[in-house]
Amino acid sequence: MAESIGALVAKVAAPKPVNIGAGKIGYSEQIADRICAELQSGKSLRSICKQEGFPNKATVFDWLRNREDFRSKYEFARDVQAHEIFEQMMEVAGDRSRDVINGKPNNAAIGRDRLIWDNLKWFLAVNRPKIYGEHSSVSVDARIETVDLTDFEIARRLAFLQDKLARAKTIDHEPKTMNKEGTGI
Repeated sequence: MAESIGALVAKVAAPKPVNIGAGKIGYSEQIADRICAELQSGKSLRSICKQEGFPNKATVFDWLRNREDFRSKYEFARDVQAHEIFEQMMEVAGDRSRDVINGKPNNAAIGRDRLIWDNLKWFLAVNRPKIYGEHSSVSVDARIETVDLTDFEIARRLAFLQDKLARAKTIDHEPKTMNKEGTGI
């Protein structure tokens, strides 16, 4: 046997190497930390990956798929990013400086702010629904009692229900004939 079982297990358990070239950069803690810092500041992964010295998006997704350590850093960075975006939304909502020009409403600025707000709100609701999504809850308070019934008690209750059903079927559902005064005969 050329390799020991331990060496084979170590080979299989090792993270898959990333191909370098064609826009791909090998994984390093330094680059991973820089990506996460950029995400936390509110930047998109697309804009980060376009910068010099950063891997392309496909490489980042490979890292997310193959590296648990990067995946946990990335998720934390996305949580921080969501809070940063929320802060930006609050600034947009509070900024009234462009709402009025020369005493008249600036409908273009107000509409743009509304569009920004709505898009950011949607983004947060979709990407972090537990924190920023629409919450609806259903509360159910049900009590189930189990009762041990004898065969006799089951038969008695069944007979009662069958009798009730038979009486319901025999009710006369024929419409009454009306006289001239509009009352039934």
